[in-house]
Amino acid sequence: MTSKSFKLEERIHDCWSIINDLNALTRGVGDKGISEDQIVNILIGLSDLYSLKFDELFETFSSLHTDVCAVDR
Repeated sequence: MTSKSFKLEERIHDCWSIINDLNALTRGVGDKGISEDQIVNILIGLSDLYSLKFDELFETFSSLHTDVCAVDR
């Protein structure tokens, strides 16, 4: 179960990287003056990417939760 706990922690940290991604987008808007179309495309991509990441996070959580509940029985 330690491996699953580590994987859960890893997935949580991976989802937190959205802050870094949004900061990069902010710099792109402020420093590089990227176009509105580029911004929209980046946001769509981030939405799709983080949908996948949060799905993986929830799957890992569910798996760990199932294991913990089985041990409690």
